[in-house]
Amino acid sequence: LRLLDEVGSSEPPVGPILDQCRALVTCHLQNEVVPIVFPALKSACGQDIEFVAVGGTSRVAADLCCGSVTGDGEPPSLRNIAFNRLEKLVSRLWSLTLGERQRLRNLPADRADTILTGSVILHEVMRAFGFDQMRVSGRGVRFGALLDSTGTLLELPGPSVGSHWSSAASSQRVMEKELL
Repeated sequence: LRLLDEVGSSEPPVGPILDQCRALVTCHLQNEVVPIVFPALKSACGQDIEFVAVGGTSRVAADLCCGSVTGDGEPPSLRNIAFNRLEKLVSRLWSLTLGERQRLRNLPADRADTILTGSVILHEVMRAFGFDQMRVSGRGVRFGALLDSTGTLLELPGPSVGSHWSSAASSQRVMEKELL
């Protein structure tokens, strides 16, 4: 919300406001994030690096790009969004008024304001690090850490084969039978 306050708004948000938002995000990434994160990515030589996003904004962006639920009514565990698809979503969202965004299917009305800057942040992170796609997890960071480079769960010791551990709270473990 602070970024949204800083760039201001109009209905619909106009191009210069989007340009200012992109510039602020890019400046922050280049000055504060890339110098710290890029060396760590480089040290992972020979390994494929993926951008896995978790949290509300990435899930809403995935809902808008890919749909919100699977046939069984559960949110998908992992969805991919290509760079150009996210770019189109950013352009579309920034062309709509707040009221129009609030009426979009798969966009909770209370996120119709923050999705503007959030989608720009995701898009500019992809640009800054050269990612051609973003994987959006319906689960948390700890689940993503258990995935190997093929997108399958790493084998974990546990009470039964084919199960994996995930944390429902920091002090509680829950067995899940369904992998993806």
